[in-house]
Amino acid sequence: MTPERSRIVVLDGFTIAQGKDLWAPFRAMGEVVVHDRTSADQVVERARDTQVVLTNKAPLTRDALSRLPALKYVAVIATGYNCVDVQSAKERGIPVSNVPEYGTASVAQLTIALLLEQDGRFIVAGRARNGQEAVALAEETPPDAIVMDIEMPVVDGVEATKRLRAAAPDLPIVAVSGHDYEERVLEIRRAGADDYVRKARLEAELPRVLAALLDPSRMRR
Repeated sequence: MTPERSRIVVLDGFTIAQGKDLWAPFRAMGEVVVHDRTSADQVVERARDTQVVLTNKAPLTRDALSRLPALKYVAVIATGYNCVDVQSAKERGIPVSNVPEYGTASVAQLTIALLLEQDGRFIVAGRARNGQEAVALAEETPPDAIVMDIEMPVVDGVEATKRLRAAAPDLPIVAVSGHDYEERVLEIRRAGADDYVRKARLEAELPRVLAALLDPSRMRR
């Protein structure tokens, strides 16, 4: 019996391929359709009846995932996976992976740390790779504020925020995410986050938002 071949759609291949054909290994596994770029309103149309989707920045929101019943697997061809509503994917049993062993020091964390240190008013006391580590670190070294990514492995930002808020009702918590998924933003706000900043607006907004939440006596002068 011939094994069933999957339909594989690459939503925004240009970011990684830059015009080169890098997809030959995938053709051995099934029919491959490559799009250079895909806007948010094109995702469902292009991924319909597809078992495997590869994306770099094209968003797979809760709404989009609900309209893709054939989908079995999502691969993010980048570090992180903020372009995918991983909670929705988890609920449907769809595995989501990113590039292994790439950016394990967390590019986003480093960017945030440098941004805050260079501002001059803040000291970054620690960095956690997941929500579980964030809660443990806050217990060991109580911070003056926390910047919390919504999407993280092991324990996500929503659950970590719930735990932190239960332990420290007055601790300022600012949520960040690469995409403006309304459902996830509402979830983390309900969990106890004081404010929310998109990663695309970090430089312009994060220092201002943190400074507004912190007691001035706790900041550098």
